[in-house]
Amino acid sequence: MLRNKPIILYLIFIFLISCIEEYKPIIEVKDTNKYVVYGCVTDNEGYQTVNISYTTNTIFPQYIPVSGCNVQLSDDLGNTFQLEESGSGEYKAWINQSYLNIGTSYKIDIITPEGIEISSDYDIMPDCANLDSVYYLIEDIPTTNSDKPIQGIQFYTDFSGSDHHSQYYKYTIEETWEYHAQYPNQGFYNGTLTRIDPPDYSKLICWKTQIVPEILILSTNNLSENKYFKFPLHYVTSTAEKLVFGYSLLIKQYALSESTYFYWSKIKNNIMNEGGLYDTQPELIQGNLYNETNPNEEILGYFYASSVKTKRIFIEEINELTLTYNYHCVDHILKYGLRSIHPGDWPAYILFIEDYPYKWLNDNCVDCTGRGGTNIKPDFWPY
Repeated sequence: MLRNKPIILYLIFIFLISCIEEYKPIIEVKDTNKYVVYGCVTDNEGYQTVNISYTTNTIFPQYIPVSGCNVQLSDDLGNTFQLEESGSGEYKAWINQSYLNIGTSYKIDIITPEGIEISSDYDIMPDCANLDSVYYLIEDIPTTNSDKPIQGIQFYTDFSGSDHHSQYYKYTIEETWEYHAQYPNQGFYNGTLTRIDPPDYSKLICWKTQIVPEILILSTNNLSENKYFKFPLHYVTSTAEKLVFGYSLLIKQYALSESTYFYWSKIKNNIMNEGGLYDTQPELIQGNLYNETNPNEEILGYFYASSVKTKRIFIEEINELTLTYNYHCVDHILKYGLRSIHPGDWPAYILFIEDYPYKWLNDNCVDCTGRGGTNIKPDFWPY
C-alpha cells in the first residue's frame, strides 16, 4: 500500500519462551480521513482526470471516494477547465489539443463538499523524448538451486533524447494476453442432462488486460547524454500462461519535471524499504497540494503535467523458451455416472465421449471469462 506520510507506529514485541505475538499497528484517528488527490494532465487530447478520496486505516484498507467536489484545471495562460464527476471520486474534462502544449504550466483547484479549498502548485509540461524501442531478452534468474533457475523473458526499452527533452521519466506498462479454456461447452448437468450440439466455442478464447504494478522511473541527469539503453521494465516467467497464445505490451513513457520525478522517487524508495524491522524508516513525502482553508491540515497526493510517448509490441511465439503452464482445468472421470455429481455442484459441465458423459469439468475448463478476462477480442489484437 502506498503511503505518502509515515505514521508513527509503536512496535511492541512481547517475547515469551519460543513465542512471538503477532504485531498489529495502531493508527491514530487523526491520521485517517485525510484528503488524497492524484491527477495528471498530458499532451494527449482527450479526458484529463483527477481522483479524490479519503485515507483509511491499515487494518481494513479501502477506497473511499469523495463526491460532490468542484474541480478546476487551469494553465498559466489564463485558460480554465471545469472537471465533472464521472463516478467514484473521479473527475474528468475533455481538453482539445490546442490547450495541451509543451512548456505550459498547469494546476488544479478543488472545493470539497465541506467547503475545504485545495490547490496544487503549477507544474510545467516537459518535452518527452521519442520511445525508440521496446524488446525482450531471454534471461534466467538464479535461485538457491543452481540447477533450477527461474526462466523467462526480461523486457527493456531504449530512448534517445536531446538537450531540450526532459531528463526525467516514468513508465507505465499495460499488458494484454490471450488465453484459452481447454474444452468447448458440450453440455451440462443440473439434475437433468442437457447436450449442446454443436458444441459452444464462444467462451473458449479470452483476452485479459491489466496494469503491471511497478513504479518505473528513470533519470539521465547525471549522464553525459540524454540517452538510455536497456532500461529494465518487467519480467515474465516461462510458467506464465501469458506467453502461450499471444502477448502484447503497451508502454507509456511520461516526461516529468524535476520535482515530480523526485516525488515518485521517494514513493518508490518508501515501498522498497518497508520489508523488515531494520529497514530504513519511511521518508516524509511532501506533495504539491495544499489545504488553503486549514494550512495545518496536509493534503496527500500529487498533481503533475506530462508529455507522453507510447509504443505497443506483440509477441506471438518464443521458440527459444520452453513454456510450462496451467490451464486451470480440473476434471473428474464419472466412474459412477452422473450421480457422482453432488447437487451443490450443479450446474456441472460435462465432457462427452461418443455421446457418453465421460467427465465432469470445472467452470475453468469451458468458460474462460470466469478467470477475469473477456471473450471479446481487443481492436488492436492482430492475430
